[in-house]
Amino acid sequence: MKPKGREIDWQFWVAVPVVGILLYALLTLFHRYAQLGRSLSVDGLAMVGTTLFAAATGFLAVVFQVRSAARQLSEQLADQHQASDAESERQKKAVAAALLSEIDCFYATQLSDRSKLFESSKRMESGPESTEVFYSLVGKPFVVYESLADKLGGFDSTITRSIVLTYGSMATFVEFLKLYEREASDTSSPAPLGQEKRKTLREQMQKKVRQSAERAAQLAVWTCGELCGLSGTDFSKLFIAKELESRHQG
Repeated sequence: MKPKGREIDWQFWVAVPVVGILLYALLTLFHRYAQLGRSLSVDGLAMVGTTLFAAATGFLAVVFQVRSAARQLSEQLADQHQASDAESERQKKAVAAALLSEIDCFYATQLSDRSKLFESSKRMESGPESTEVFYSLVGKPFVVYESLADKLGGFDSTITRSIVLTYGSMATFVEFLKLYEREASDTSSPAPLGQEKRKTLREQMQKKVRQSAERAAQLAVWTCGELCGLSGTDFSKLFIAKELESRHQG
């Protein structure tokens, strides 16, 4: 906006002498070729010219003030808009970084070694204390996502959809795992026929847990890559990246 403001200033300062020259030329022509002009003395003509020049200068001054005020208002609005954009971008980066941290942490604690998903159920059969520990780790809500869900509108629709799907898949995994762990911790002694049904039920639940874990892991990897771009985070610094690298090497 500054260059435009300077252009307006130059227009004003150029207009002042131009108006003066035009007035002088018009008065000269008026004095030479108009009957009324020839009848005026030099002093009278000078007075008329001075009056007209003062009026024109005053008009130009008003125009200059109006343009200057408009320029200042435009620059102020532009600065406010720029500051608003900068603050919005800063907030987007902060939200992206917070969500990235939570997804990466969840991946590290729950999805990194999916081959051992069901080992905790053996430990849980020891009693309620293990169950409480499990729920304290897995059963907690996604605090960051829940507190920042209203900020997702600032993201691109594709990224927003990916975030929602990722957290939805992680929540589904948690619920399936809870159901499986609850079933695994049930130490009642059913009849032989009931034992066979329970075995079948556990196998079905294990399949659902594995499927939900794989889907959550895939979405987490893709979404973390997108959030790294938004937050300016190096993807290689994430646990997900290190875990994927170790799998490829293995």
